[in-house]
Amino acid sequence: MSKLFYFVLPFLFTGLTFAELNLDRLCPSDVNEVKSVLDALEPLIRERDEKHSLASLTFSELYTPLDENQKKFLKQFETLDANSLSVKIPYLGIAEGSEELIVITGQKIKINGQTQILPPQFLPKEANESCTQMMDAMQKEIGKRLYLESGYRSSAYQLYLFVFYLKNHDYSIRETVKYVALPGYSEHGCPDGRRLISSTRTALTAMAVLNSLRHFLNLPG
Repeated sequence: MSKLFYFVLPFLFTGLTFAELNLDRLCPSDVNEVKSVLDALEPLIRERDEKHSLASLTFSELYTPLDENQKKFLKQFETLDANSLSVKIPYLGIAEGSEELIVITGQKIKINGQTQILPPQFLPKEANESCTQMMDAMQKEIGKRLYLESGYRSSAYQLYLFVFYLKNHDYSIRETVKYVALPGYSEHGCPDGRRLISSTRTALTAMAVLNSLRHFLNLPG
């Protein structure tokens, strides 16, 4: 009896050891673990959403509601190898959630004839300055402006979104990464917002660099 106890005891304190994730489709136990992680995070995500502060979520805040096994499991997604997933987007760096952000509010749009106000959006200070210059150039020369519908988000929030949207792609990591960027690869969280535009002298220039701004304008990333 004592020998049996001796061999069993280590397993009681080491926690679960997760097998390598199946990139083509998560196994049933991993699917259940994804659901467990999302359930544990739901109160935090709901609270931050109500406070319009999801964009600045940090990794520390993201991991806090999770138990040790859930943390280890989620960490596997944070450290996925982009090369093994054939990710073509260059590594852009981790957005910590502590960057100086400008809040964009009061944007009114019409959908089916009804006026709606877009939720608050966030831009790094440098990106906001470049965006404002571009908008002003467009307004002056062609009388049009763009609306900011999807701005900055931290890499921690990007990680949450990646795991959240796995269910939309049959829990396939390979499929999900085609539509949702990995942390550090999303242009929504590019720490250097100055990549947006280098000149706003004319509306033609502004339109030419619009692709550089696309990560702040509705990009599913």
